[in-house]
Amino acid sequence: MTTVADIGEDALLRRVDQLIQFKALKKRPEIEIITGIGDDAASWRVLGIEVSSTDCIVEGVHFRRSTFTDFAIGWKSWVTNISDIIAMGATPLGGLVTLGVPRDMLLDEFDALYEGILTACEEYQTIVFGGDIVSSPILFVSVSMIGSCDTSPLLRSTAQIGDLIAVSGPLGGARGGLMLLEQGFAINNDTKKDLVKKQLYPIVKEGCIQLLKDPGIHAVMDLSDGLVPDLAKLTLASGVAAEISSSLVPVSQSLLIEFPDDYMEMGLLGGEDYELLMTGTKDAISNFVSICPESAVVGRVLDGTAGEVEIRDNKGKKMQLRQLKWEHFHEI
Repeated sequence: MTTVADIGEDALLRRVDQLIQFKALKKRPEIEIITGIGDDAASWRVLGIEVSSTDCIVEGVHFRRSTFTDFAIGWKSWVTNISDIIAMGATPLGGLVTLGVPRDMLLDEFDALYEGILTACEEYQTIVFGGDIVSSPILFVSVSMIGSCDTSPLLRSTAQIGDLIAVSGPLGGARGGLMLLEQGFAINNDTKKDLVKKQLYPIVKEGCIQLLKDPGIHAVMDLSDGLVPDLAKLTLASGVAAEISSSLVPVSQSLLIEFPDDYMEMGLLGGEDYELLMTGTKDAISNFVSICPESAVVGRVLDGTAGEVEIRDNKGKKMQLRQLKWEHFHEI
């Protein structure tokens, strides 16, 4: 079977260009592409304030090819960057993709990976307008995403004492999916399939962007590392503390069924859900929760030690949690 090494870098780049042209991706009106694939650099013009983010997923660090399909790797690499753009209150527009590809990667596998990226492009009306391909001993995908917003970007450093804290949807599902994949469970029922899908194919709440523009929404970030770890980052940046009621944290029914003893800690600490975490006034948060399906108020911002997050159970007692959060330089 044909590998990427058999056809070489130039042919791979032409292949990517053909895949993109075949998809006939539709760009948003906020961006004008001046030069795209084929020149030494891409150039573009956007309406409003340009926002950019970059993220890289690496084999053996963020995924295993034994448990992830190549399509899923492509999808997830693109969507996780879109999540960062949306958390800034911006509209995602497109990005640059750098692939590190093992020489023995089959051409069909390469196509499947890029198909995952381009399918995510279609889903979120974004485009690939450049990138690079290099030979690498392991597979990695690095995406640099841009977006635009017509007002100042939302920050994680602007939470205010007295704010309510909310999340845009159920948490812990991606962690449950990862546990099933890593422990080799047979994915043989609907609840397991649902959790694995949350890990492999995250969905971001693009429809919530307009709601985030309410001036009563004060601070926002996406949930990539888990509710408690990410809230600690937000409160540290804002110079405040926070309190969460564990009974208010939304988790999926699938997580409750498959992990009846661990669902709460997964909901509080499990990462990669890519929901939105926000703080704001009672009116703004109540409006968000009333309109955005599955969202919920989970706590409040307090005057206290910056970065301190307390979790209370349904009786108001402080909870102690095991360490589940993701950190780089720890093995998966």
